[in-house]
Amino acid sequence: MILRTRYEQTEAHAREMAACAEIVDADKCWHKETLDSYAALNEFYKGYFSGATGKEFVRATKAINDGSPIRILDFGAGRGETSLYLADHGHTVFPVEPSYEFCQVIDHMSCRFGKNLTIYNSSAEHLDISGVEFDIAIFNVSLHHCDDPLMALKNAYRLLRSGGTLLLVSEPMLPFFKSHEGMQRDLASAPEEFGHYGGNEHSYHHAEYVSMMRQAGFRNIKSEIVARYRSKDALKSSMAADHRPPGVRKQLKYAYLNTTYLLERAKLKPLLHLMKVLSLVQLTFSASK
Repeated sequence: MILRTRYEQTEAHAREMAACAEIVDADKCWHKETLDSYAALNEFYKGYFSGATGKEFVRATKAINDGSPIRILDFGAGRGETSLYLADHGHTVFPVEPSYEFCQVIDHMSCRFGKNLTIYNSSAEHLDISGVEFDIAIFNVSLHHCDDPLMALKNAYRLLRSGGTLLLVSEPMLPFFKSHEGMQRDLASAPEEFGHYGGNEHSYHHAEYVSMMRQAGFRNIKSEIVARYRSKDALKSSMAADHRPPGVRKQLKYAYLNTTYLLERAKLKPLLHLMKVLSLVQLTFSASK
């Protein structure tokens, strides 16, 4: 079931929604004929979890899936791989996704395999639910797509039960030496490096993520480096996902990934902490209400 929320869209948000609709229309992976070919639900989402981002989601949610069933808000659920993965582990999941076309994919697959999720076609900022509390709110590589991330976090805080958990999984970091204006110039010149979501990207410095969570009311804020730095296989997956032609920038990325991997293997915590603070590594944040 899809519940739609009407709200005024910014120009950038409208471009993003148009880009999402184009992805579903152009990619046969999301057409009904392909979706109906899956014999089991895990066949639908297993491809997502073979990549670096999916592997980090599995790592970050392991404790959740090892525990009792809970109520989960999945903000920016995309085409539903994470929501259906969590539902397959017995949780009651509520996907929140601003793209109606993505919501249709989630709804089709959830109904086909008997999950019957309640899907909120809304941005995180404008989600309006009352009289209900959730155990965990997850933003999986999605907070940086919000036009107003602080408002989105405040909304997540409002909807969580006392003691509930916030997870920001695989948030891209804006390095200390780069400005927001510089990041937007990079996005304009090489959009393929950021995905194809209409140019609506807003990465932040480490201190900015922490500040926004604190302003929203969250406490016990922690961070961990993501799975892509934790094994050679993860490094290979990260490089395989980089479709740029060979060149200096790609060589620098490979050297950077390997250096971080070696630091993680050596458990050099002071250096890793410095890299976190300087926004030089991608992180997963957790916090509590």
